[in-house]
Amino acid sequence: MAVSEGNRGTFRRLRTWAVALTLTPCVGARALPADIYITTDPGGFLGYWGPDVFQFQSVGVRFTPAQDCTFDSAGLWFMNNDFDGNVHALVRVTLRPDHVPTPGQSIPSNEVIEEMFLTVTTSGWNPVLETVVSSLRPKLCSGVHYWLVAESDAPPGVNGVWVNAGDSTGFATTTTNQGEWQPGGMGAVPATRVFGTLLAVGDVDGNGTTEPADILRFVQALLGSPIHPADTQRSDTNCDGVANGLDVQGFVTAVLN
Repeated sequence: MAVSEGNRGTFRRLRTWAVALTLTPCVGARALPADIYITTDPGGFLGYWGPDVFQFQSVGVRFTPAQDCTFDSAGLWFMNNDFDGNVHALVRVTLRPDHVPTPGQSIPSNEVIEEMFLTVTTSGWNPVLETVVSSLRPKLCSGVHYWLVAESDAPPGVNGVWVNAGDSTGFATTTTNQGEWQPGGMGAVPATRVFGTLLAVGDVDGNGTTEPADILRFVQALLGSPIHPADTQRSDTNCDGVANGLDVQGFVTAVLN
């Protein structure tokens, strides 16, 4: 990332400040867990049903955090079209930003924030909550749409089914046979749980507080050499999708407060 001379001067001052502050005792706050998005469990008067996740169809569920937080884990309710228990499909789960192809539409972006995998452990139509855990713990911004997308190379008949929530509605979509996303909309939604940790502005290391240790990590992220892959996202204090000099003022304000 190109850095202006003015920003380089700011970064040098931040580094000096960080070294000075490390000599000052700092009491860290406890990182608070957050329920980012939770539907009801599968069931209800329609029974168990939902979209197939297989080689000809991917499925996406949109969610919107109410507060800045990290993405820590997700639970997806799956059942299996293989009743014999011989095949347990592998499902690729990705966290993605929102994409607006035309005004008023919303589909998953082709950009992948993080990739995870789960195996459908159940047999038949006996829903099981399958969990994926984030290794990056990326930042999610308040009021911004994100998607969980489930994909699989499993053939029809032995594929996983992302079971719909019994009583919840939500925003979801599926792909066509050609792999193109259909415009998402409100309605029946696959049962999903998304968990994270509340993230203070400037808390680059995600430990629950903004402190001297975050300053060096913030500087490194803006210089294009993040210490941890998630540091660049967490340094985006104004949540415009880019970590750059425009985030410095918000970071300094957070440290001073």
